[in-house]
Amino acid sequence: MKLIDVMELKLIARKLSIIKIQNIGGRIRIIFACETRIPTQKIFRLYKNRKEYIKFLPEGGIELDLRSKPWQEIFSELNGVMTELITENGNS
Repeated sequence: MKLIDVMELKLIARKLSIIKIQNIGGRIRIIFACETRIPTQKIFRLYKNRKEYIKFLPEGGIELDLRSKPWQEIFSELNGVMTELITENGNS
């Protein structure tokens, strides 16, 4: 079911103007386009709620440290993060 999971994430990513989601050894990088409609304070709130495993990237994104997690947990967390951003942003 990974293909369906990935397609679902791609659809949400498009709505959020995410240009790249990359898995580097369990560290999931989410890079936002310059024209993303997500207010900065929403991203800061996301960080505040997950600061034990999230950090900001200089290229305009966030990184989730999900090393040693199985795929289903990684998908669930990514889906939760992106759904939270889309819902809070009023784009659902």
